[in-house]
Amino acid sequence: MLDRSSRDELITAAAPTALPGRRPALFFLGVGMTMAGLIWLAIVALSPGGLDAIDLLLVVLFALTLPWYVIGFWNAAIGLLIMRFARDPAAAVLPVAGRVCGDEPITASTAILVCIRNEPPERIARMLEPVLQGLTARAVGKRFHVYVLSDTSDNEIAAAEDACFATLARSWRDRIALTYRRRSHNVGFKAGNVGDFCARWGKHHDFAIMLDADSVMTVDLILKLVRIMQIDPSLGILQTLVIGMPSASPFARIFQFGMRLSMRSYTIGSAWWQGD
Repeated sequence: MLDRSSRDELITAAAPTALPGRRPALFFLGVGMTMAGLIWLAIVALSPGGLDAIDLLLVVLFALTLPWYVIGFWNAAIGLLIMRFARDPAAAVLPVAGRVCGDEPITASTAILVCIRNEPPERIARMLEPVLQGLTARAVGKRFHVYVLSDTSDNEIAAAEDACFATLARSWRDRIALTYRRRSHNVGFKAGNVGDFCARWGKHHDFAIMLDADSVMTVDLILKLVRIMQIDPSLGILQTLVIGMPSASPFARIFQFGMRLSMRSYTIGSAWWQGD
């Protein structure tokens, strides 16, 4: 979220949503009890004939590996319960999301940052076209500014980027702003590019949406994120779930299936007790 000290009047302020203290307490209670039970079972399994030094070492090493597995289990279990029994899982985790009707006016200025490095510019332009079309079709184009932040080191690709995004900017002129910027010195790489943008132009916008060169985000989701931030400007970072795009590779398809099947419940459960 960028500096918005001069734009507070544009934001519909709401009381910040506090994280109930019982959530992390319940979570770590479950984690602790599960770990204790598993360690006890390990001791029982190794105890016939008595416990020697090797057995105790195995128990200690087993206990050291447990937190990652047990925390992951409870994240997924809590998320599964929320998805199964909550009418709106997102609102159960982030109550302000349940207050979004979808017709609230977009009053904040939002920068859409697309970070690229030695990428085919035509592919980036194809990715941006639906976003530009969707925002202008909803008559909110003036509230958004797309910035293509390049750290490209190949001069030939850089020339193609300059021509491609200049053409794209001209085609959307007076409907939605698009700015292409390439740094000559890639200090800090992507993080440095974004940091430099925030230092130079962050004061002109209330919010920023980050996209990688291979990222795709629907216009509906972009507008929902902005509306949530408008309702509760105390939010620092609002992040959506990342899901792999379809691929022709069998291995990648299996990986994507696993992500879609498990990451939603895992992420919802993690966000529920962390409030993040």
